[in-house]
Amino acid sequence: MTPRIVILLAAGAAALAAPAAALAQQYGDRPYSDQQRGEYGQHSGDYGQPRGDWGWNRYRSFPGYPEFRGLESHIRGEIHQGLLDDTLDREGANDLLAQLQQVRYDEAREFRAHGWNLPYDDRMRIQSELQQLDAQVDQTRGEP
Repeated sequence: MTPRIVILLAAGAAALAAPAAALAQQYGDRPYSDQQRGEYGQHSGDYGQPRGDWGWNRYRSFPGYPEFRGLESHIRGEIHQGLLDDTLDREGANDLLAQLQQVRYDEAREFRAHGWNLPYDDRMRIQSELQQLDAQVDQTRGEP
């Protein structure tokens, strides 16, 4: 091989390696830690999805399942209305909001386990918890 061919081959290899190196760079500005790695060393939010989280970005907050958002919003509105019309005191409202937040945490835990495909029994359990909380808010406010 002549030096000219060696130089051309090296330049060609460098031209092919540049896009591959750009793709291999870490996605985002956060380094992967051992806690973020799933099975087989894969990042649990990217390719292998070993926990079933369907690529959910763990740094963003979970918006909640769409089927529960209306009832959650209704409960939150009833609590705030109770504060406005003095049928709830601040401590009672904070307790009810904490219970609502606990249901939201349960939703997020189920999302990490199942993704958007929430099993029927989990769906019914969350629905029941929200309906019980709604009834508790109504009872506390003195509404039928």
